Amino acid sequence: MKKLLISSLLVLFVLVGCGQSSTSSDPDRTSFKVGITDGYQLLAWKHVAQEAEKEGITLEIVEFSDYTIPNNALNSGDIDLNSFQHILYLNTEIEANNYDITSIAKTIIEPMAIYSNKLDSLDDLQDGARVVIPDDTSNQGRALNLLAKAGLIELSTSETEIPSLKEITSNPKNLEFIESLANSIPPYLSEVDLAVINGSIANDAGLVLSNALFTEAVDLESENPFINVIAVRTEDKENANILRLVELFRSDAVKEIIETETNGATLPVW
Repeated sequence: MKKLLISSLLVLFVLVGCGQSSTSSDPDRTSFKVGITDGYQLLAWKHVAQEAEKEGITLEIVEFSDYTIPNNALNSGDIDLNSFQHILYLNTEIEANNYDITSIAKTIIEPMAIYSNKLDSLDDLQDGARVVIPDDTSNQGRALNLLAKAGLIELSTSETEIPSLKEITSNPKNLEFIESLANSIPPYLSEVDLAVINGSIANDAGLVLSNALFTEAVDLESENPFINVIAVRTEDKENANILRLVELFRSDAVKEIIETETNGATLPVW
């Protein structure tokens, strides 16, 4: 098990593993762990923890450096809720791993974008250019759809489907694709021509959305699969104290924290 960085209001320390399991649902529980991945979320959930403490609810924050771990930790009872993923990623993880977890609230949306340290415009893209994209199914599909929207490739799938590299039917620039963990992509900018990067990851790397060469359109009116959510074990979806934590997160104060910390690149959806 990878080391996880544990944060609380009073202490920041490293534990090996995830601690004791808390899989049994208890409506009277007042102590919980939330799993996160992004820098701005630490400040947001610290605010939630401070407010929850006033109501007798203790919240410990667990930071993960790898997207593949938080849902496993939630399903196994090492944490009690997580806040790091969009709807499509959650559904893909549930189907692939038979997790008994579910979404209980929408939080934010982070537009994906195409960045470059070498080009000022997509019109400058040369034949055989190298492009790094996420390697997980949902984010890779999202990246490929964005590249198609930008006119760089054509796909055999529709905009509502999840394509993979094998669904590319036209690649006029003979782009060379490099696959990487989503949160490991920014360092590639010094080596490749283009990088397709998720919003929060780009922001954490100091990238500015307005400097992107092409940005994903944001639609908050429809059932957008790229809206992020808070997930819990299905047995806890009606736990009153967890739902109170969700209410504290979906507050004006947290909205201001998110908008300030991400320079407007992350959009709260409440």
